[in-house]
Parts: sequence; structure tokens; C-alpha cells
Amino acid sequence: MTTIKVMSAGAVQSMVTALGAEFERASGNTLDLNFNTAGSLRERFTKGEHPDLLILPAAVMEALDKEGAFVPGTRVALGRTVTGVTVKEGAAVPDISTPDAFKQALLAARTVAYTDPKAGGSSGTFFAGLLQKLGIADEVNKNEPAKAIELEHRSLEKLKSIGVKVVDVDKSGFIAISDPYLDRLSRELGPHAEKIKTLIRSIN
Repeated sequence: MTTIKVMSAGAVQSMVTALGAEFERASGNTLDLNFNTAGSLRERFTKGEHPDLLILPAAVMEALDKEGAFVPGTRVALGRTVTGVTVKEGAAVPDISTPDAFKQALLAARTVAYTDPKAGGSSGTFFAGLLQKLGIADEVNKNEPAKAIELEHRSLEKLKSIGVKVVDVDKSGFIAISDPYLDRLSRELGPHAEKIKTLIRSIN
């Protein structure tokens, strides 16, 4: 029986853990799973910590590939994650039926929480770019980002059982979720939410 070391970005932790358990049962091998932000794992990798399997965002993998870090032809696209919106239980659901309504919901929220991009998290890096593209980065980031980030760390376990990392804040939080969740949200939030989904995918 072999132990296989896996280093994976936290955005896909639930999926890697679930699939890993199936692999262990089917193969008899053991997985040594290591999850962290993409930035942290890239740093560990470049400093010499080499796993058997490395799972990181495409942009990070591309950069490492250009540096000659991988055996040519061994990169494989496993899937994709996107960014979703959640609100605290009992809070009013904001209108995000159009891109403009989505912007106004962000601006009206007392607190918007997302992973600090400086930590190298893929969802935080993505969301910071989204705010820039929407032209509201300065306004949103005035709303106590440090407090929001602290709240995020304290609330990760709340919906862990269904594989969603939830940011428990006053109104809005941003999380990395899989495409099926995104499609479900676009249906539940109204026909115009497809525009938001398209916007998110164009950036992601």
C-alpha cells in the first residue's frame, strides 16, 4: 500500500476529500491531503516541497509550468470553481438580478467578506479583481475588510457538510463553489442572474 501526498488549494477541499475517500477505498492506497491557499502552496512547492499530486488554479499552474516546474504534458484540467454569494440566515436577500443591481447590493452591504488576496487564496484574488472590473473596489473595501476576513475564518465550518465555505457576515459573503451550485443559484435568484453568472465566468 502506497501513501500519496496531495497538495491542493482549499477552494476544492470538499471535492478532493470526497473523491479521495473513494480512491482510497478502491485502490487500497492512502492519501496524505494538504490544503492551503494557492499562494502558500506555490511558495512551498517552489521551496522544494514536491507532492505526488498538485492541485492549484490554472493561472498558478501556468506560471509554474513556464518556469519548467513540471514534466511536459503532465498538466491536466480537473474542473473549475466559481464564486458565489451568501447572506446571513434571516437577513434580507439582496437583489442581484442584473449586473447593476449586483453592484448596488455590494455597495449597500454593511460588511462584505472575502479572503485576503495577500494570503494567496484564489477566491480572494478573484473577488478583488471582480471589484476592480465593476469599478467599486475603493467603496467596498472601506467597509472594514479586516473585520470581514476575521469573520470568515470563524465561520468556515457552518456548511462544511455540503462542501460550501460560508462567510457569516451581516449581509454578504463570497465563497468558492462548483459550477453546479452556480447554475442552481442562477435559477433560484431569477432569470437575470444568468447575466451575473456570465460576468463571473468571464473573469474567472
